[in-house]
Amino acid sequence: MKIDIKKTCIVELITIIILSFTLFVFNFTDLRILAAIIVCVGAVIYYLFRRNVTISSNSDKVTKLFVLFSIIYLVGFYLLGTKFGFKESDKILNLSTLFNYILPIVLIICISEKIRQLLIIQNFKLTKWFVLAIMVLIDVTVYVDIFTIDTYQEIVDLFAFVILSSVSCNMLYTYVVEKYGIKSVIAYRLVTTLYSYVIPIIPDIHVFIRCVLRIIYPYLIYQILEYTFIVKDAVESRSDKRKTYMFEVIILSIAVAIAMLISCQFKFGALVIATTSMTGTLNKGDVIIYERLDSEEEIKKEDIIVFKKGDRKIVHRIVGINVINNKTRYITKGDANHDKDKDYVLEEEIVGLYKTKINSLGYPSLWVRELINNR
Repeated sequence: MKIDIKKTCIVELITIIILSFTLFVFNFTDLRILAAIIVCVGAVIYYLFRRNVTISSNSDKVTKLFVLFSIIYLVGFYLLGTKFGFKESDKILNLSTLFNYILPIVLIICISEKIRQLLIIQNFKLTKWFVLAIMVLIDVTVYVDIFTIDTYQEIVDLFAFVILSSVSCNMLYTYVVEKYGIKSVIAYRLVTTLYSYVIPIIPDIHVFIRCVLRIIYPYLIYQILEYTFIVKDAVESRSDKRKTYMFEVIILSIAVAIAMLISCQFKFGALVIATTSMTGTLNKGDVIIYERLDSEEEIKKEDIIVFKKGDRKIVHRIVGINVINNKTRYITKGDANHDKDKDYVLEEEIVGLYKTKINSLGYPSLWVRELINNR
């Protein structure tokens, strides 16, 4: 048994290393290359760990449910598009798309779910965490073709839409594969992944709203499965289930809050202070929370505002207000600067009003930004 555990750990670690090198060192973004790598990894894992898999008698029912869940997801997603708008898909359905994208994705999904199943049936404590890391890395390598990672903002987008939501999705997938087999998860993933390659029009929804949707929806599916099949498949005590539920609620709430804040598509937004111009009041590395500006809200002298100049967001204090030809011009200055800002700020350039700060929380974000800028 100890040998099996050791062998499993080694294989899982090697798989994580291979996928990490594929993404971060060799920078393979061609889905055909990724599919080939995953097929090879899957073949090795199948050879080492193949065995008969016992699944629930409810497997077929769960597969039908997951097909329904995938359809509901797409319907809800496109209904959101009626509010936020639509755009043409970047991929046109033709032979090139079929061979370069659709077939590799089908292979990646099918083989990765078999890898998941073969590893989790080894049934020791760390397996599920290793599997989660492997599957998130696979998701990142698949989606990196959509989200380039050349700028800091693209890193944030990749983290929110892929990594954060991938953790939520893969927790559900692991739970389902362990209890009901791989068919339901494969069906769900194929429908919710390939629609953008088949349907020419897709909703133009902000990445962080999609992130929140991808976090919440798997959790709802999990709850439905638990309450639907709890009589036949219950294995946890009531107290254990209560602890699991509370833990999931806390993690989900934190994830949603982060997505809502960083997206700036909601009432409040978050921003990392990246310069020393406000030192003393707001120090480099602090994270500020700001409230988006309402059209009727009055802006006063001494308010600290967040405003845009080009692609940059700046956090400075208003030190003067002039009205010229019925147009308000705000004069700003960093508290640590000797001089006022060279350019005035117009009302339409103001993003929000500063509310509070969290000291030094943003330093990891600054380090990532510096790494990206120095590449």
